[in-house]
Amino acid sequence: MVKMKFFLVLLSCLFLSLLAVEANNYVSVVETTNIIIDWLCIDNEIWTMIKRLVSNDVLEFTMKEMAFMFALPEHNINNDPVRQYVLQTRMQSELIHGTDLPVGFVYELVEGRKSVNELGTERRSKIRQALKMLILNILCQREPNISFIQTCRIIGLFLSTKFPASYTKTATVAADNTCVLGAVDRSTKSYKQFGFEIYLVSNENHQRKEVNIVNQL
Repeated sequence: MVKMKFFLVLLSCLFLSLLAVEANNYVSVVETTNIIIDWLCIDNEIWTMIKRLVSNDVLEFTMKEMAFMFALPEHNINNDPVRQYVLQTRMQSELIHGTDLPVGFVYELVEGRKSVNELGTERRSKIRQALKMLILNILCQREPNISFIQTCRIIGLFLSTKFPASYTKTATVAADNTCVLGAVDRSTKSYKQFGFEIYLVSNENHQRKEVNIVNQL
């Protein structure tokens, strides 16, 4: 009986040790991705990567998955740490896709001194600024090859970085070309483009302008 109890205690300690190793490894992945984002923000290469990730032509991430990739790295999507780890590693690989980023050097910059919560706050700040400038660039018609569904998802990601507790869960373009964003708290926001401007509009009447998106950035 004593031997059995000792074995169970030993097994529990081993299990907890494995969990700690996996947790530390995940934090390292999040920090590495933050460093890569810093590099890509220097000359706005981050815009190209964001547009690729939201295009869904090949990658097919859901809006919810993109919210957890970009804005909620300290949380587990659907309470599934394995799925969250996969999403973060996929994001990291896609961010460095087609770049000449010295990945080995980036790994050397990882210090491991920040908690995953600190890294999450840091991630949102970095991505929010990049998304803000990208949206402004779209409004200035400097992104001619971007579709409205891409723009819709970019707005959804921006809102997720700004309001992570009510992150964007769905993003669709209605028949009247209105971007309809559904949040995890079941609230809905609708955005419509009028000429060179995008407005938050009434959910019931998409022609009724409420706030210019510039005032929300």
